[in-house]
Amino acid sequence: MEDAFSKKPWITHYDNGVLPELTYPDKTFSQMFAETVKQFADKTALIYLGRKLSFIEVDVIANRLDPW
Repeated sequence: MEDAFSKKPWITHYDNGVLPELTYPDKTFSQMFAETVKQFADKTALIYLGRKLSFIEVDVIANRLDPW
């Protein structure tokens, strides 16, 4: 028996070039973020209230929150 999601009707709304299925590396978010920080340390990671924060700045702030 097919359920409502087996036909994936939302795929018809995807932009051209967007694959219906994606594969992701077997890594945690923090592992992927650490790699991104190394690769793009000085690049803008986010803009918040008009202030640009680089990946390294976000990493430093996030590490302050880590209780371990």
